Amino acid sequence: MPVAVPPAEPAKKNNTLWIVIAIAAAAGGWYYYNQQHPTPTATNPPTQPAPQQPGGTPPQPATPAQPGGPGPGGPNAALVQQQQWSSQEVPSNGYVQVQNGKWTNGSQVNMTSATLECDQYDANQTVLAQNQTNLTMNNPPLTPGGYATFGNFNAGQIVQNVNSVNCGIVAVVPAQ
Repeated sequence: MPVAVPPAEPAKKNNTLWIVIAIAAAAGGWYYYNQQHPTPTATNPPTQPAPQQPGGTPPQPATPAQPGGPGPGGPNAALVQQQQWSSQEVPSNGYVQVQNGKWTNGSQVNMTSATLECDQYDANQTVLAQNQTNLTMNNPPLTPGGYATFGNFNAGQIVQNVNSVNCGIVAVVPAQ
């Protein structure tokens, strides 16, 4: 009488190795991307373009929030007033992203770097958060009348009740 042999169970597949490989590849891709696309450091962002005050001008960045820090411009306040900054500030994954940044040196002095401050405002134009970013150039100095452009970078996390964001240069370092 023939003996019935149960069919062999198919071998169980172990996907653990493939999961480990996928995680390692994703981490490597993230690291490579961040090495190729560094962003200036900052610590707080906006959700809408800067609001217009009566007369059509956006609010100016406020005095830095850091305790003991100098006011806008510090020892180079006159040079700071001669700098122009333009950009679009948009929300991006919970952060204020500064896009199409352009710094124009309107002074008669060469500049090596500047500090950009991005302030977040509520509907009453009260400052909710301030984030500063050091702007450096590939080929300093920035000559009088010259300009430098900057790729997209984050300028801090968006805070609750933010209605608008405005960025401006609050300090500069003249070339020696």
